[in-house]
Amino acid sequence: MDIFFSDPDEIPLPPGEIRFRDIQVNPIDDSNKIKIYIEIDPFQKKPNIDLVVFNNRREIATSVNIIESIQRKIEIIAHLKRNTADVEFNLEAKLYYSEIEDEENNNGKISRFIDSIVDKKEFPFNLQTQDLDAK
Repeated sequence: MDIFFSDPDEIPLPPGEIRFRDIQVNPIDDSNKIKIYIEIDPFQKKPNIDLVVFNNRREIATSVNIIESIQRKIEIIAHLKRNTADVEFNLEAKLYYSEIEDEENNNGKISRFIDSIVDKKEFPFNLQTQDLDAK
């Protein structure tokens, strides 16, 4: 078990109990960049985080994968692939753990990852709006 203490008043939670505490998306000036802020509960085991931003046509504008984060509070600058007309977006955030499962078959041993999602959030945002917070 990996435990990372940063605030003595908060007890690290087991994998099945951690959740997103806060998600914020803020446009950076007039560029195609956004700042994503994420905060999760204190944890005993390092979690994985997937972030995918879709435009209003459900095309991927950007994605970020964080594997075994050691930080509870994360800020990311992401570049959006978009047309100048795109202003409506949706951030989908997934907090999960991966386990390796081994199987034997006629060709030998096969290992595969099994993801266990512990929290999932969707967050619509508009590039023309400032100070966006997840609900």
